[in-house]
Amino acid sequence: MVVIKEVVRPREDVLTEGIEGRVDVYRAISGEGIEADAERFLEVTYITEPLKEVLDEVKAKFKGEKGSRGVYVFSGGFGSGKSHHVLALYHIFSSPHIGNTWLKKHKVDFKVPNNVRSVLIQALNKNPDYLWEPIFEELGHPELNKRINRFPTHDEIKEAFGKTRVMIFLDEIEPWFDALKDEKLEDRNLNFLQNLIEVVSDSAIKTCLFISILPDSLVRSTAIRGKVNRDNVYWYNLYEIKDRDQIVLYRLFHIEDKKANEPQIRDIINSLISRYKQAGMFRDSRVDTKRILDELKRKMFNSYPFHPQLLDSLFEVYGSSSSYQRTRGILGLLSSVVRDLHDKKEMILLSDINPEKYQEISKLDSDLAEKAIEDIRKTREIGIKEAEEILSVVFIKSIGKMEAQGASREDILFGTIDTETNVNDIEAVSYTHLRAHETSLHLVCRLLL
Repeated sequence: MVVIKEVVRPREDVLTEGIEGRVDVYRAISGEGIEADAERFLEVTYITEPLKEVLDEVKAKFKGEKGSRGVYVFSGGFGSGKSHHVLALYHIFSSPHIGNTWLKKHKVDFKVPNNVRSVLIQALNKNPDYLWEPIFEELGHPELNKRINRFPTHDEIKEAFGKTRVMIFLDEIEPWFDALKDEKLEDRNLNFLQNLIEVVSDSAIKTCLFISILPDSLVRSTAIRGKVNRDNVYWYNLYEIKDRDQIVLYRLFHIEDKKANEPQIRDIINSLISRYKQAGMFRDSRVDTKRILDELKRKMFNSYPFHPQLLDSLFEVYGSSSSYQRTRGILGLLSSVVRDLHDKKEMILLSDINPEKYQEISKLDSDLAEKAIEDIRKTREIGIKEAEEILSVVFIKSIGKMEAQGASREDILFGTIDTETNVNDIEAVSYTHLRAHETSLHLVCRLLL
């Protein structure tokens, strides 16, 4: 059997220390970790659609095109990728040589000029009374802070910028603003932010502002969002990002290996399709069946070495979680799974994420996890084949659902069948022992022993 590491290499840090999936901007400022290393950070950054769109907007801004935008906002909950996008753009502009090499590698038509000044502010860590003070200091104009009356005017902001192209990156300003709890400080900072946005929105000013924004439900005050949310501001809600699967794959693997080893991946996929047919799936010869099968093969290749069901299910359950860790949480979990299975499996399935082994997934619904783990241990003791794998699938497919809990027959087959699986064992457990769901009041997934 061909194993994952022979087809696509996991990244070195995934196999050694593992990754948490989080990006801490303050570490870039203090010179710590991968966040502070432009080359390493960009190496594990997937070129997303919002990154491409922002770079196109910046290009227009640098050309002084009429109507070009100078304010770019990434919004989303915790773990959605806001800080990663902000920090990736910071590294592109603050390290032009490294940034241009990365952009060329990804075939992005943009060249970072050398005469750019980049200012990165993690407001919660810096914790100033006035947001403009660390910005002006970073721009080499601390004397301006002594001249400010109540808040900087347009002219004072332009003076701080001078003739240089300035890129300002603001991360976590809402939690910092929430902590001010002083009406005078709040008003003055909001007035500064309004003036700053108005200045950088001028197409004649070669300065850009990048901001990460949390949803209303996660902040005390929506005043920051109110100042930023304007017609001439680029705004991207990262909850709706379309290339989420590739972001995860790119962070965990040297995904360029897939092109060189495509025949081997296709062989693995075709072997799994044969097993699905053996289990009674895709036997219909209608045109629709062929189309569905072709689409499944395409998805399996794109998501390899994960089964597409696994990624779809994880994004669904993490997205519905009250803790809302989304991409961050998924990366942390899958980093552990990859480290365990890269040299043992040909493809990672939903059943490989066992709630008994991986506490990260159990935390999403601890009550349900406790019941699932109890059942897993019972079935292990009495030796029911494949029950552990089926229960893992049923557990994950039940998280966050008040109705129709459990897994369908198709869910179970996709989630458990690999080229080593005895399909008859799956069928026997599915129909003899497993009740896929009970009423929403019970909130359990049970094996009928």
